[in-house]
Amino acid sequence: MGLFENMFGKNNDGNQGGKLAQLMEAWKTDLNLTDDQVNKIHQAVKEFRGERKELKAEGGDHAQIREAREKVLQEIVTFLDDQQKQIFQANAAKYDSILHGGK
Repeated sequence: MGLFENMFGKNNDGNQGGKLAQLMEAWKTDLNLTDDQVNKIHQAVKEFRGERKELKAEGGDHAQIREAREKVLQEIVTFLDDQQKQIFQANAAKYDSILHGGK
């Protein structure tokens, strides 16, 4: 699984948002996110979760959900400045580890 594969769904333990909350804390610290950026990211994730729920209800396949996930990730990256984007990319393995329980 790649970065953010299970960012927007249930964790392995069935807990909604636990890993996302950990990831947000890491982003806040590493990227020095502003309150505005945090709010924008939370809103994007909230919208994605609604879209994912609709796709599942309509019988959407994994490809459609993956596409929606990629779209929201691209949106989130647009909220970052150039320096934050560099830090984000440099720490991709760390963020992936948070999402996958330190694997």
